[in-house]
Amino acid sequence: MSLTVPEAVDAFGDEGAILVQSRMRSPAAITQVLSAGDPLPKARASSGDPAPAGSRILLTASEAELAAAVESAGSAEALRSAGIRAVVICGSLLAGPEAAAAEASEETGASLFTQLSQRDISVLVFTGGIDAAAARLYRAIADAAAAETERLAIMRQLLAAADADDPLASLVRVMARLCDGSAMVFDDSHALLHASGAGPVKLIAAHLAESAQAADGPFAVGRWSVAADRIRVRTHTYHLVLASHDSARLRTTSATVFETLRSILGSFGAVEGFARTQQVVSSAALLRELELGISVGAEQRSWQRMAELGFTPYSELHFIICASTSGAVFTRSDLDAILAPVHPPSTTSERDPSAARALPMLAIESARLGDQDPGMRLLIPAGDAAEGLVIGLGQVPGRLVTGVSEPFSQLSALPEIARATEAALRLARRSAMSANGTADPEATTASATVVRVDELSPLEWLLAGATSLRDRSVLAGYATELRTRPELFETMLSYLAADLTINRAAADLAIHPNTLRYRLTRIEELVGGALSDPLVIANLCLAFHSELLGRASRTRAAAE
Repeated sequence: MSLTVPEAVDAFGDEGAILVQSRMRSPAAITQVLSAGDPLPKARASSGDPAPAGSRILLTASEAELAAAVESAGSAEALRSAGIRAVVICGSLLAGPEAAAAEASEETGASLFTQLSQRDISVLVFTGGIDAAAARLYRAIADAAAAETERLAIMRQLLAAADADDPLASLVRVMARLCDGSAMVFDDSHALLHASGAGPVKLIAAHLAESAQAADGPFAVGRWSVAADRIRVRTHTYHLVLASHDSARLRTTSATVFETLRSILGSFGAVEGFARTQQVVSSAALLRELELGISVGAEQRSWQRMAELGFTPYSELHFIICASTSGAVFTRSDLDAILAPVHPPSTTSERDPSAARALPMLAIESARLGDQDPGMRLLIPAGDAAEGLVIGLGQVPGRLVTGVSEPFSQLSALPEIARATEAALRLARRSAMSANGTADPEATTASATVVRVDELSPLEWLLAGATSLRDRSVLAGYATELRTRPELFETMLSYLAADLTINRAAADLAIHPNTLRYRLTRIEELVGGALSDPLVIANLCLAFHSELLGRASRTRAAAE
């Protein structure tokens, strides 16, 4: 075992002090005590090498003997290369550094103590003799070795407990045994997660709740001495408590117990984070594979892979595509924020994180597939949780439009399902733009819009499929003269929006019904058919669908 320089000074008690501190304040571990007459170990070839595994402390009887030791070694650097990290001048008064100047080196012009400090060697003083100094140092090294042995034993017991079937219960039992008392773990609301021993759980919980800090250092509860520490694992905070009637035992074990548990629980958090990352990557790859298409025969294997991610095989699913219309990036973190209210933590899940089962999901960011608008493509189980997610997506104003598939369970049908959902997304985007009164996607600031495939009308389905330039050209080319005559164009929109009711449309336009009838006759001449003809009405609805949606949105807003 080894000592640091401050620990070596502590071994001397009131009879020792640091005269000159190493400028590097080295934490070198001292394992061997040498006297000035002892031969020095062979020096390292390079002065830049780290200290040897066994660093040493050199005991001298006077400053003159120290100077002679340096001269015998050749230089202060030679002492350092031999592993010397501290020297002790025994039989000296406890004087300050200003009273301890030695002869200057001819080579550097610096004092001996300065040379040693610059070479990372501390100078200590001890009022007793060399034999007494050596005895105290070796006793301190032996005590440190015993403490380290006990520390390693504590760590081994805690690590073994962490590998049990019930790690929490096992760890708490070992903690109680190590402090010869009681141990307990609380969550961040100071609710008890587990306890072992007869410690005063309620009184300790009350103390933690009243304290501004999770751990105020050791404190007493009745005849119990208590040590507490707060450990954060990812998004959760836990309070670890040791309580014992043996305060000395508590002092010697609590620091090691808390330090080891911090490392163990931190490792659990790292493993959890790694597993989550792996799950995100795996789910994205599987979703991409399903979207590209699998055979019916491959469905069983795909369901097995999805079961590993929490899905129930052959249950109904929803495919969802959400896209940002504001240019803002929409990532998995944004999705998690929407999902949080869908799965509010319960008391059970807080106490047992494994009891809280997140919504199974295959997800991939649309940007990874080359989509122009940032967003997410999701495959989730149908049910209340899916409905909660869709509602959450619909409550992101000015940012998202969403297409939702009908429920399905045949994985091989996903490519067709995805195309239908993309059609719903296009309609959602058009609805958002129409509600904003613009055909410019960049100007869209309307509230989020959700369109479900199973709620699409035949007209909407046809419009959703009109994606090519030729499709849009045909639609835009119908009744083009109406667009050049604002009065007739507004009359047509009001008439269609009023469900072909003369009086309602006239009131909306603030004109006489006969004036409206005259305008409708003009419109019939322009479109080449009667407005009582269902095919003419269908053509008008197809050609001016976006404008009709905008008119309907403004009418509803005015009514509200």
